[in-house]
Amino acid sequence: MDLQRVLANFSVSLYNNAMTQCSSCCLSPYAVLFELFIIHYACDKIAAAQLRKVLFPGARLYGNFRHFSSALYGIPNTEEGDGLSFNSLVLLDKTYNFASRFKRFIRVKTVRTSIEIVDFADLASVSSVVNKKVKDESANHLNGVMDETKLRTFYKLLLNNAAYFDGPSAEFFSSSFTKEEKFYMDDSDRSVTVQMMHKIFLLPYQETREVQIVAFPFRPSVAIYIVLPWFNHTLKQIETSLTSKKLSNWLTSQYDYKVDVRIPKFTLQSTLKLKDALRNMGVRDIFDRYGSLPGISDNSMGLSVSEIFHEAVMQVDLNGKVSVNQHNN
Repeated sequence: MDLQRVLANFSVSLYNNAMTQCSSCCLSPYAVLFELFIIHYACDKIAAAQLRKVLFPGARLYGNFRHFSSALYGIPNTEEGDGLSFNSLVLLDKTYNFASRFKRFIRVKTVRTSIEIVDFADLASVSSVVNKKVKDESANHLNGVMDETKLRTFYKLLLNNAAYFDGPSAEFFSSSFTKEEKFYMDDSDRSVTVQMMHKIFLLPYQETREVQIVAFPFRPSVAIYIVLPWFNHTLKQIETSLTSKKLSNWLTSQYDYKVDVRIPKFTLQSTLKLKDALRNMGVRDIFDRYGSLPGISDNSMGLSVSEIFHEAVMQVDLNGKVSVNQHNN
């Protein structure tokens, strides 16, 4: 089971369980998975085994988990990740202390991850710490991601990560070949007038009996894949029948063709609570059992996860930019 297969399994399962909250979900499965790996390290044995079982069903769990955690931690630090800003922050209330083993784990096994002691009685101060870290690490692209109204004074722990991808996409999305056209919505005859990019490209492409798939590559391992149902299939049907095997095939079985492409300028944004989605996937103990995270602090008072909040924005504009922002805590 390789990293792509793991990400495909997790992505499809998370999307299927989260999409009940919105008609159009914008998700970063990698960001959620990264947080779960940190949580896994801090879990007790029962919760950790449950996490591995959900992420690697039917596999030899522990060896695979160690291998993939190392691979995931390294993704934001590769040359191919150029253009991707990623950072992670672990905040612990001042009534606790970080265990030396956990500090060593963060220093040695993770990248762009830092830990700090804060006072959750002062929510403005906590949000300021998060916002400064995210702003600095994203070269000022992400500002004000943490509002103090999202925090609670009874919190003792906050795991936060944020990512920003800025695609050099003038080649693909440019005002020079954009004009107003109709865009049809919701598998119906309803339409709106939008700024539509229209051009013929040489791109990775494939088609099945259900869909057409085209990729816009930005980096050696960074691309946007757009899936378009054929006229006799609805988007809902494609979503309902999506499996990790299908997704993996879509990402790997492509050849270069000249493709006539029409894509609108758009912004897709979602704010999600993922606790119920993850519980439906089988991740329960980190939410349901008091004190399920003993590995973070030596303090005898237990830590557990109350909720996972996820915010993501994807934007295609007319200035030659594709931006993907996500904030997860």
